[in-house]
This record gives sequence, C-alpha cells and structure tokens, in this order.
Amino acid sequence: MPDRHDDRTPSVEPYPAGVRGVPGQVPGMAFFPVGDGRWHGGASPQPLQGGIVFLSLEGASMEAYEGIRSRGGENLEGAAWRNLLGLLELVEVRPEECFFTGYFMGLRMEGHSRGLFPGASDAGFTERCGRLLMHRLSVLRPRAVFTLGSYVPGILGCWSPELAGWTGVRGITRLDAQSSPLVLRARFPKAGHTTNVAALTHPLRHRSDVHRRKYRNTVGHSAEVLMMLDALSAE
Repeated sequence: MPDRHDDRTPSVEPYPAGVRGVPGQVPGMAFFPVGDGRWHGGASPQPLQGGIVFLSLEGASMEAYEGIRSRGGENLEGAAWRNLLGLLELVEVRPEECFFTGYFMGLRMEGHSRGLFPGASDAGFTERCGRLLMHRLSVLRPRAVFTLGSYVPGILGCWSPELAGWTGVRGITRLDAQSSPLVLRARFPKAGHTTNVAALTHPLRHRSDVHRRKYRNTVGHSAEVLMMLDALSAE
C-alpha cells in the first residue's frame, strides 16, 4: 500500500469507518501518502536526512484524490501551494529540502478535505498513524517540523514531552495564547530524535487566518516568517 514507505514501516491498518487506503500514489507532486511527499514527483521516496517536514492533517479526501490523480499531481498554482512556496522563499529554504506529509494516512471517503479527519475519533488508528510518523522522523531526522493548520498541533502534542502543552488544543489563536507556537529541542522518544517544532497557519487559509497570529511581539504574516526563521536557526 502507498500509505507505507516499505515493508519495514509500521502499518496503519485497519482503517476506521469513513477512511480507506490510497489506491495508488500519483506520479507528480503531492503530500504523502497521495504522492511520495518529495518535491520531485515520480521517484520512490528516499531518506532526506536533516531536512524539513511539513505536517498537515491528512493527504486528501477521496474526491480531492480523484482530481489530483487526473492531473497527475496537486495544483501547484493553487492558493495553498503558492502560499507555502512563498513562505519557503522568504526563509530561504528550497522545496527539495522538504518532505510533505499528512499525519493521518488514507483518504476520507466522503466530503471535502476540511475539518477534523474522521479517523481522528479512532484512538487506535490515531496511534498507529503516529507510530508511522515517528518511524518517519527517525529516518528523516529533520532539523525542523512545521505543522499546518488548527488540528495537527493538538494531535502531535502527545508524542513529545515538550509539546505536552499543545495536546488537545484546537485553533492557532488558542495555541498562541495558551502555549508557545514554537518549541525548540522538542524530544520525540519513539523516534529517538530531537528537533524544533512550529505551528503554522494552513496555507489554504493563510490569507484569511494569518492576521491573527502573534509571536515575539510580531503579528500576522511577519510573525509566522519570524517563527520559521527561529526554528531553522536554533541549534
């Protein structure tokens, strides 16, 4: 199944109600598991040690997957990719240095790729997806992890003692108010790796939501850029 890199990686099966496995990876650029997660589409995923991981909630809905498959990849001219690539340019990071993945494997069978993933209500599935992510972090050993959107920080929080304050928090503005949106040297014991983690606005909602961000006496778009720079420059 394309929801796994190879036979040595943990399995996320069985899938809960409302979720199905990805029928096949698209050859072009797309978040893993819909694509290989690398900027260059079509090649088998290879370890990218010391790079950057962008972590969204999921890869796509079944409806979105069909559109991505028909195009051969995600729409890189769309708002989400334009905003994400714009941020990378500002912090002087090449897309080739990045691995793009969802926390949850599989596809939501109904509806659009919006809101909380249906598999999130299944504790066993959530843990299996987390174990797969920990395996990936152990291989990639990224220098920074950037979460995308409101839901991922609260789910990721249980995997690192330093991110415990993120657990269960939904909403970027709540995260800014209740905890630091940037955590340096966050340990992931199951991955055997320590890295810097920052919570970013989802690029699809960047224009409408980023003005609410607050970080180090900076607000809006500038706050997220500064947050990323701090994450990338800290030892």
